[in-house]
Amino acid sequence: MRLISPSRSESGSVWKGGSGVQRNVSASRQLNRDPLEKAARRVDVRVNTPAHVVFNALVLGRGPWRRAWLPITAGALTPDLPMFAFYVYQRGVLGAPEAVIWTHAYFEPEWQLLFNWFHSLPLLALAALLAWRAGAVGWLAFFSSMLLHSLTDLPVHHDDAHAHFLPVSSWRFESPISYWDPRHHGYILGVLETLLILAGATALAAGSRTKPWRILGVVTLVFSALFAVYAAITWRSTPAA
Repeated sequence: MRLISPSRSESGSVWKGGSGVQRNVSASRQLNRDPLEKAARRVDVRVNTPAHVVFNALVLGRGPWRRAWLPITAGALTPDLPMFAFYVYQRGVLGAPEAVIWTHAYFEPEWQLLFNWFHSLPLLALAALLAWRAGAVGWLAFFSSMLLHSLTDLPVHHDDAHAHFLPVSSWRFESPISYWDPRHHGYILGVLETLLILAGATALAAGSRTKPWRILGVVTLVFSALFAVYAAITWRSTPAA
């Protein structure tokens, strides 16, 4: 998940606001490691949480789990909840600019650790296993949905990759493709992701035999349309600098 994503950023900048200075990240973890031309700097808007919700619903919400819409939907959303809280805090409380949020604050070690724990494959697999052994079907669907969310994040993050293997390892798989970064095929992935959301949500809204899944499909379509408007407004109001 990334609400507002930078496609270009000038390294070495700091922003003073809110409770203090948003520190630069180390060179090894800074989003843009190569020298970037100032003229190309701007902010790209992208959110992929609806894609997780739709994909998890289509993959898991069938057969014996056809009526497990609540744990599956909650599990698809939960890994991204810390990032929504992060964005609300940075934007709503501190008043940080969009580009600063996603090029600096996002990479603060404390925030990264929180994001990583919510995407930990070993922990989620263990939780799903314990739920299965306990016969807790709802919890099994929930943790399976969280696990599927993290697995589908793994191949589409480059500079902003999560440490998916905590606590076993802090290693990050930096995929050669990114769902948002145009330097790593983000435009292509963005089109494919949009098609997945629209087609999947339409399939749920029109074709599911379970009413909550149909409602979820409609809600996803409405949310996607509203976010497109928000994205357009944000993009227009963001200076190219």
